[in-house]
Amino acid sequence: MRVKLLLALSLFCPATILGQKFTNYFNGEPDCYDSFMSGIFRFAISDTLNMEVCLITSQNVDGEIIIPENVISPDNKKYTVTSIASQAFWNLDSITSIIIPESVIEIGSFAFSGCSRLSGIRISANVDVGDGRLFWECDSLKTAGPIGSGCNFEFGLADTIPERIFNYCFNEVILPEGITEIPYEAFSSSPVEKVSLPSTLLSIREKAFMSAKRLKSIVVPNSVKAIGTLAFAFCDSLESVVLSNKIEQIPDACFKQCKSLDNIIIPGSVVSIGQLAFEGCAFKSVILTDNLVSISEQAFCYCDSLRNIFNYSISPQLISNDTFIGCHNVVLHVKQGYHEPYRSSLWSQFIIKDDI
Repeated sequence: MRVKLLLALSLFCPATILGQKFTNYFNGEPDCYDSFMSGIFRFAISDTLNMEVCLITSQNVDGEIIIPENVISPDNKKYTVTSIASQAFWNLDSITSIIIPESVIEIGSFAFSGCSRLSGIRISANVDVGDGRLFWECDSLKTAGPIGSGCNFEFGLADTIPERIFNYCFNEVILPEGITEIPYEAFSSSPVEKVSLPSTLLSIREKAFMSAKRLKSIVVPNSVKAIGTLAFAFCDSLESVVLSNKIEQIPDACFKQCKSLDNIIIPGSVVSIGQLAFEGCAFKSVILTDNLVSISEQAFCYCDSLRNIFNYSISPQLISNDTFIGCHNVVLHVKQGYHEPYRSSLWSQFIIKDDI
């Protein structure tokens, strides 16, 4: 799915409407060049060849509004509505729901921002939604999910989601099957508490959930093969994580400062753990598999509650002097008969028991 930055209507309007009068529209003067009123909406002609218009503002809106698929201009020409301008419904707090026709394929940034009573909206699968900041301060939008889910915001998407589209107002998000990637900062600093990930998901990009401070748990499906750095860092309420059994690396700072995280199973597919991956987490115990090869600097630093490490590898993994810095009174449990290699390595900093 293409994701375009539609900070201004100029990205999808022709040169014929990019004169001074058009600029004045965004300064509060509605008499923009090549624009006309139809019902409660003002439209600008965006494509004279294909007879397309862009919805740029509205008047006297209240309750549920229905955006038409086609409009007739004052000179009796029929146009198709294919786009909605940036800030088109800015701060219209009287709107409760919006029905958008499938003819709309582009929506600009902040198009619905400040619509505090908006509690119902549906966007079809083929829509480019700018940089994702559609719903800033739309406080009544609590749930999001695929079309037919009954959520406040229903959406149809192709293979990814726009950056930051869920950052502002959703408590629960259900991502539909077909999504293969969660992009950079998709849920960063969002109020989301629960996210359901689809079985088609392949990757979670850098900072995807960073500072989502209300997120309590996450199940990463086994389809996921890669997770980016800082993907879940600073998720203060995150308590439980189930990771995919296809990932080979837990990247740098992936769960950094997840201060409530006390339950995670590191799958056997993981061969390396990056720097600061679990810094400041609340683990009481950690299980390390025999496929794990290396644990980078400060990966488990300042995990104050850590007391037991159960290590199933017969050969000590590569660690640094500061991999577990700030962890005290930790007992390392290894397989019976394999304690000597650990005692002659950097693992000797722990109390070693060969009792597993």
